[in-house]
Amino acid sequence: MYGPPTAPPPPRRDIRAEVLRWLFAVVPLLSLGVLSWVPFLHIATRRGRRSDWLFATLYGVLSAGELTMLITIPSDNDSTAGAIGGTYTVLLILGACVHAALTGYLPSHSAHPPQQQPLPSPYGTPHPTPPPTPGAYATPTPSPSTSSRMRQVASELDELGEYLRRQEGR
Repeated sequence: MYGPPTAPPPPRRDIRAEVLRWLFAVVPLLSLGVLSWVPFLHIATRRGRRSDWLFATLYGVLSAGELTMLITIPSDNDSTAGAIGGTYTVLLILGACVHAALTGYLPSHSAHPPQQQPLPSPYGTPHPTPPPTPGAYATPTPSPSTSSRMRQVASELDELGEYLRRQEGR
C-alpha cells in the first residue's frame, strides 16, 4: 500500500512455443540435412538479428554443399569420397539439430522486447514499472508527475500546519 508497486511475476514459457521449437530442431534430422536451414530461417524471422540471418545463410550454403556432394560422389561402396560425404552429412545433421535446439534457450526470443504495462497509481496517473535489477534492490525514482504531486501535498501540509498553529494561538 505504501511502497512501490510490485512487479508482475516473470512470464512462463508457452508450451506451444516449446513444442514448435523442438519440431523445428528435428527438421534437419527428418530431412537428412537437406533442410537444415529451415529452423534458422524461422529463428531469424522471429528475432530479426543479423547473426541469426548469417546462421540461416550459413546452413543454406552447407545444405547446398551436401546436395552437391550427394550428386557428384560416385555410388561405389569403396570410395573415400563417400565416407567423407557421409561424415559431412552426419555432422551437418547433428550440428543443425543441436544448434537449433539450444538457440531457443537464448534470451530475447523476439525482435522487440515486451512492452511494460503501466501500473495504476493511487492518484490516477499511471507510471511505468522500472525494470528489475538483478542482485540489487531497486530504488524507486519518482516520475515527474509523482514528484509534482508530492510537492503539492507537502505545500498543503505546510499550509495546514500554519492554520493549526494560528488556531491554537487564539
